Amino acid sequence: MSSRNNSIDNACRVLILLSEQDAGINLTDLSERMGINKSTAYRYLSTLEQYRMVKKKDNRYTLGLRVFEMGNRVPVIRLILERIYPRLLELGFLFNETISVGILSDSEVMILERIEKGRSLVNQVFTGTKVPLYCTSLGKAILSVMPEEHRDALLAEIHFEKLTPRTILTREKLMRDLEETRKRGFSIDDSEYEEDLKCVGVPLFFDSLGVLSAVSVTGPRSRMTCERARHIGDHLRQSVDSFIREMNE
Repeated sequence: MSSRNNSIDNACRVLILLSEQDAGINLTDLSERMGINKSTAYRYLSTLEQYRMVKKKDNRYTLGLRVFEMGNRVPVIRLILERIYPRLLELGFLFNETISVGILSDSEVMILERIEKGRSLVNQVFTGTKVPLYCTSLGKAILSVMPEEHRDALLAEIHFEKLTPRTILTREKLMRDLEETRKRGFSIDDSEYEEDLKCVGVPLFFDSLGVLSAVSVTGPRSRMTCERARHIGDHLRQSVDSFIREMNE
C-alpha cells in the first residue's frame, strides 16, 4: 500500500510547478498541467496562499514569500557562521567595535551572532533578538540585494514605526536609502534604531543557497564619523566579498 497522501502530493506538485514559472501561471493552465479540475486546483492554491506559500497577482500565481523565507532556515546557516566566525573576530579586534550577523526572519532580521571587542555597547540587541528591516544597517543591507518581488512583498507588510527622531518613516525614503546603499556598497543606520548608535552593514548573500543575511559594525555615533563609517564600510565589504568568494569556490 502506498504511503503517499494525495493532498500533500498535489500541494507539492503545485509548488514545484510554480517554481518553474518565472512569470507565474494562471488557474486554467495550472489545472491543465497538473491534470486536475479547476475547482480542485483553486482549493490547493487558496490554502497555500493562506500560508503565504503562494501569491496571487493579476490572476497569476507565483511562489510566495514564505517559501523564500523557509529557504533561509537550513543547516547551511550554521556552516556559514562557523566559517565566518574567525573573520568576525578579526573585524572586532580591528575596529574595536561590536560585530553582528543577522538573517532575514519573516519581515524582520534575527541576530544570529554578536561579538563585542574592547568598547562594548549597552543596548537591547542580543543573539536571537529580532530587529526591523527598515531602520537597521543589517535590514537595509539585506533589502538592498533582495529580489524586487520579495522586497516589495515584505515592504507591503511593514509598519513604519518612529523609534528615534531619525527613523525612516516612508517607503519612498527607504527606497532612496537602498539606492544609496547599493551605490556605496554598504548600508548605514545613523541612529535610526537606537539613539546615539551608528551602524554600518554589508549583505552576506548566497544566491545559490537562498541565504539572505548581513554583517554589521556598530559603535557610538560620536566615534562613527562619516569618514570612519566609510572606512569601516569599505573594509567590511571587501572582507565579506572575500569570504563569499571562498565559500563559492
